[in-house]
Amino acid sequence: AMMTERAHDQGMQVIGMAGAVRHAERHVAANVDIITAQGTEAGGHTGYISTMVLVPQVVDAVAPMPVLAAGGIGSGRHLATALALGAQGAWVGTAFLTSEETNIPDDHQQQILRGQSSDFTTSKFMSGKNQRSYNNAVKQAWADSGLENLAMPLQGILQEPFTRAAKAAGRY
Repeated sequence: AMMTERAHDQGMQVIGMAGAVRHAERHVAANVDIITAQGTEAGGHTGYISTMVLVPQVVDAVAPMPVLAAGGIGSGRHLATALALGAQGAWVGTAFLTSEETNIPDDHQQQILRGQSSDFTTSKFMSGKNQRSYNNAVKQAWADSGLENLAMPLQGILQEPFTRAAKAAGRY
């Protein structure tokens, strides 16, 4: 609540990210302006509830607060569905990674554009926090190793040399 007040004092609006109804209710108590109901189809960060299930639950729980739908929103049909579920709009993420303005490598853009649902899974491999990423040999080798992922931010620190090398090779 303190951070929300500080942001409001500076004339900013605050958006809370919710992966469950209880998260949305906490955001209401903290006086946020908008809630984004993020289903598991998003980057995999906030929870395990599908966008189709989560959005109407959050809309009903926090009405009349505005709710944005997030997770799997990549087309006009998805936006129409979000609106039909009661959301006032959508929070679009991954779809923008394929835009001309993005700074990710072309091969990553092609993975997003050409990949099938089964080509992407969530893991704590890169950061220690769940995130959806493309299945590749390095990710599989880590999974097969039996090594435990460290908590965030330690896993990211462990991965830093790998990330640095991938960036230097133009592969990150």
